[in-house]
Amino acid sequence: MIFRWLFIAILIVWLTVLYSSTSSINQPSQIIQPPPVETKQGVKITIEKIDNTEKIREAGDLKLEPEDNTKKEIEKAVTSESNSIKTLPEKTIKQEVTKEKKSTNSTATAFKETGKASHYGWAWDGKTTASGATLDGHALQAAHKTLEFGTMVKVSLKDDPTKSVIVKIIDRGPYVDGRIIDLTPAAFEELAPASRGIIDVVLEIAN
Repeated sequence: MIFRWLFIAILIVWLTVLYSSTSSINQPSQIIQPPPVETKQGVKITIEKIDNTEKIREAGDLKLEPEDNTKKEIEKAVTSESNSIKTLPEKTIKQEVTKEKKSTNSTATAFKETGKASHYGWAWDGKTTASGATLDGHALQAAHKTLEFGTMVKVSLKDDPTKSVIVKIIDRGPYVDGRIIDLTPAAFEELAPASRGIIDVVLEIAN
């Protein structure tokens, strides 16, 4: 009789333990839910820990993305480069152009050359010159080795500066040592008789 009750007591204890184990297995894991954290972007993130696994859940539509340092550096470099390029004001451009013109005029005004002048023979009248213009013996024209075509040059007699003539450069020459300009017969005779052939002159750019 005693053994029977002892067996029943053991059976009850065993069933109780078995029921407790089954209940603990079927019971869902407890969720540890800390309070929301406010991020810089204003997005609330809730951290849930389920079965020792951490999940991050966003409470808004925004997404947190890692900062792209390379992209930021490129944008910064482009912005810096754009800021370094400055357009000159119209006034500054005009001042630079004026300075350039003044510089050119100063160089032209400073030009002065002394040497011998000769003249074309009438045989050259009507011939095509290096500039493409036609030589006119009756016009005030001349040839020079370096001055630009169309340059107006004042030719003065060295011995008598009061005698001068302004001629237009339309040709190249003369190619004889010591000679600096070749004049048409009409231009030469403004300074001296054509019979002289060669005269000493001073060349300046005409104002």
